[in-house]
Amino acid sequence: MKPRYLSIFLSVLLLGCTTDEPETPGGKDNPENQKPTEAKITVASGFEAFFTDGITAPAEAQTYQVKFAASDTWSTSVAYAGVTDWLTILPSRGSAGNVDMTVELLKNSSAEARSCTVTITCKTVNRTISVTQSGSGDTPGPGPDNPDNPDNPDNPGEQHDIEKINLFSGMQNATNYTFELKPGDEIPLIAESYPYYEDIVFQWSNSNPAVASFSNGTVKALAAGNTTITASYGGRSASCNVAVQGQQESDPAYDNVKVGFDTKEMVLFLGESFIISYEFTAPDNIVPVYLFDNSIVEMASMSNYNGGVEDPTHYVINTVKEGLTNLIIDGWDLQREKYTGVRDTCRIQVVARVETAAISLDKSKLSLMPAQSATLTATTNPAGAVNNVVWRSLNTAVATVKDGKVTAVAEGATLVVATSGDKSAICTVTVGETVAVNSITLDRTSVSLQKGKSLKLTATVYPKKATDKTVTWSSANDSIVTVDQSGVITGIAVGKTTVKARSGSVEALCDVTVTESDLEGIDDGGHTNW
Repeated sequence: MKPRYLSIFLSVLLLGCTTDEPETPGGKDNPENQKPTEAKITVASGFEAFFTDGITAPAEAQTYQVKFAASDTWSTSVAYAGVTDWLTILPSRGSAGNVDMTVELLKNSSAEARSCTVTITCKTVNRTISVTQSGSGDTPGPGPDNPDNPDNPDNPGEQHDIEKINLFSGMQNATNYTFELKPGDEIPLIAESYPYYEDIVFQWSNSNPAVASFSNGTVKALAAGNTTITASYGGRSASCNVAVQGQQESDPAYDNVKVGFDTKEMVLFLGESFIISYEFTAPDNIVPVYLFDNSIVEMASMSNYNGGVEDPTHYVINTVKEGLTNLIIDGWDLQREKYTGVRDTCRIQVVARVETAAISLDKSKLSLMPAQSATLTATTNPAGAVNNVVWRSLNTAVATVKDGKVTAVAEGATLVVATSGDKSAICTVTVGETVAVNSITLDRTSVSLQKGKSLKLTATVYPKKATDKTVTWSSANDSIVTVDQSGVITGIAVGKTTVKARSGSVEALCDVTVTESDLEGIDDGGHTNW
């Protein structure tokens, strides 16, 4: 499949239309507008038993549908009791709305039953499903269905005679390697047999789960300490170490190393390719290293697509199967044989295409100023397909989009594309030029007023089309004159001081004299406060 450049291919004449976001009825003083929104997870009719009674599954591979509605963004987590990575959830996270979630269980060829809990979290609200899958039996018969029979093609234990197990974190060999992480860091970790067999199910162990967790192919650092993560199969095993430092200091040797993806989060359809741009600046002894779950996505050099010509700023991402992975770029120090720890992450979710007859957006054009945001709403046929809409901006340097919310970044134009299945809808987004303030004037440059009296100064900002014409006011001496943010000055005590009006990087001053009697005022340009 030929990959698509999402950061280019923009050559259209864009015509903007200003869209004002409606004000909240009643304003901020409306008590109804002050109520905090309560998060909710509402289980669809017929699916409540999953949450109350749990799922009890036979040993054969199973697929369950779980339907619910979330009032806000939601995510899932799996806590295994013993054996890990035999359950898959799609989608595993999402935005507010109706959710049709698929829970897939691999075949349990072990004689032992296994269990886990699936927790759905929406802000502070959690709903949990307990899952128990039966083992294949303590005394299985001698026939081909016996999981211990080498002639059984589904036997993950003794069917394959392997020489060794290799651990990988993306393209990096992780066997016997020590990962140095900080709390909160995540890295992918998978196991492969040699010779390679796709149907092998590895048994995983984690010597210290309090230091780092391991679930669904991801290691997450939790607290300072050390742990060993091991994959086992057929009498073979391979391990890697995880060292977590509570307060890891940055290494001054890597101050000049800069890495970064142009895209921080993306959703891709299974079977498609994507070209990601990145920055990598470092001395010659430091090379880029990519960490990711290569069972979900694969990376390919641009030379494979450019007639053998390498592109040092782009890489091709090919999707392999549905799932979620973090694509991490780090630097590897060839001299010191260690990671630099200067890294960036792009979160990638791969989803299956859904059958969609049509999709439309509530706006076809959108005009914003830098830092402004607006939300697009997608409508699909059938309506349920809206949960599978993938949002993209074709130029994230101009505007980004997440779950329909478009945020302007810099002057320019881009297309925001909403895709469901093989159907797409487009909104033209124009981000206007930021016009700086170049001057500010006051209606009075000097004034005299009686102690205890007040008057208002008026500021005018130029040019008239300046993007931000906000004026801030200050007094050089609040014990003589005070000024509020609408420009009203008040005499406090006899004396002289200045009041300043500032907008952007420019300012204007007014000399203020406070007298006991306003008849004693000096020339104020005809504006004496009689």
